[in-house]
Amino acid sequence: MKERGLAPINVTYSILFDVFARENDMERAFEMYGAWRAGLEVDEYTYGVLIQGLRAGGIMKHVWKLFKSMSEKMLKLSNLICDMMIYGHSKEGSTCRAPRLLLKGMSQNGMAPKVDSYSVSIYVLCNQGKRQEVEVLLNEMLASGLRPNGSIYRVPYDAKLKGP
Repeated sequence: MKERGLAPINVTYSILFDVFARENDMERAFEMYGAWRAGLEVDEYTYGVLIQGLRAGGIMKHVWKLFKSMSEKMLKLSNLICDMMIYGHSKEGSTCRAPRLLLKGMSQNGMAPKVDSYSVSIYVLCNQGKRQEVEVLLNEMLASGLRPNGSIYRVPYDAKLKGP
C-alpha cells in the first residue's frame, strides 16, 4: 500500500491482523501489529479486533496480556470483549477464570453483565459439569433483573443429557 502512496488506517490493519490470526499465522499477525502500533493509535476497537483474532487463533496467553494492557491504558472495556475473554478461556479449559472475569472484572469496570455474558459463562460451566455454579449464575442473573433467553435454559438441559 505504502508503495502506491496509500497510508493504511486502523481498519486496514484490523482486517489484515484478523485474517492472519484466523489462519494461525501468528508471526505475520504480530508483524502486522508491530507496524500498526508504530504508525497509529491503538484504541478499544483495535483491541477488540486483536483479542478476537488471537482468541480465534487459540492464543489466550497473549489475549490476556492485551486485556490487561487495555485496562492499564484506561481504555473502555466492552461486554463483547469480556464475552470473548470468557469464551476463549473456556476453549483452553481454564473455566475457573470465566465466571470470575464475568462477575468481578465486568462489575469492577462499571459494566453490568448482559444475558449474552451469562449465557457464555453458563455454557462453559455446564460443559465442565459445574451445575451448582450454573444455578448460582442463573440466580444472580435473575436477581439483577435480567431474563434468561431460551438458549440459556437449553444449555443445562443439553449438558444433563450428555451425562456427568
